[in-house]
Amino acid sequence: MYPDIENNNYDNSEQQLKIKKGYVQFFPICTSKDITSYDYSVKTDNKNLGFDVYFVSSSTQRDNFPNSNFDFYNESGCFGQNKQSYSGTCKNIKKDSGLLVVFPDELVPW
Repeated sequence: MYPDIENNNYDNSEQQLKIKKGYVQFFPICTSKDITSYDYSVKTDNKNLGFDVYFVSSSTQRDNFPNSNFDFYNESGCFGQNKQSYSGTCKNIKKDSGLLVVFPDELVPW
């Protein structure tokens, strides 16, 4: 598990502006259960940018991310915003769910 490290290069409101045009990747969970809990960790070695991470109900949320229809599990441990490193446990998620990781489109090197 990685420690919870905030991105201190800029604040959360600037992060939300940066990621709206960023890179969005969906990682489906693997489970045979209808409802489960999932432990996860995400980390970047880029010290200049933060990432957001969200557990979402399905891969369609990847397409919804840039607009107001975006929906995610908002319970504690199910999301992190403007992080350099983050670990969490998301409980009571459905089997078609997955992890959405979002970076600003400013990664160098990509």
